Amino acid sequence: MFKSCLFNARQTLHLERASAEETFVSEPSMAISYELSAVPELEDRTRQHSYFEDGPDPEELLALPEAIMQVLQQLNDIHHTGMIIFEALPQHLKIHSYYRLLDPAREREFRILLARILASVNQIEGLGVSGYMKMPYKDTRYFTHLESQPERYYPRDPREYVKRLSLDDAT
Repeated sequence: MFKSCLFNARQTLHLERASAEETFVSEPSMAISYELSAVPELEDRTRQHSYFEDGPDPEELLALPEAIMQVLQQLNDIHHTGMIIFEALPQHLKIHSYYRLLDPAREREFRILLARILASVNQIEGLGVSGYMKMPYKDTRYFTHLESQPERYYPRDPREYVKRLSLDDAT
């Protein structure tokens, strides 16, 4: 098993504090960036949208404050895709994100909610990582079981495979 998150690290927000006893404070000029994409007006609201992955993750030890959790729930009602990861260290907070808003009519509301997240970072306590993603029409609690890949996917013994290729080329 492995996890993978794709985001533009150059857009990661960095907040510093003098010690772990102080709070993180976002600069007034900071903003969580996002892309804007128009999608067809008709959305199938009966299909699954997932924001809160698969429950608590033992590797992600940071409990986000209620104010941020409420904003994440409000964001879930806006048609978008993306992710946000908070990484709290003793004197440094990184906010990794990648968002694509799919409902241009709600851009103002979306922008305000993202600003509310930044306004609430002063409530973050503790150290660790916490992340949430939204994948429209995906239920991240369920994946079909795949016993194994066909042999053509990757050779069982790559060294043997390379030997066979070199022998075939020699003949």
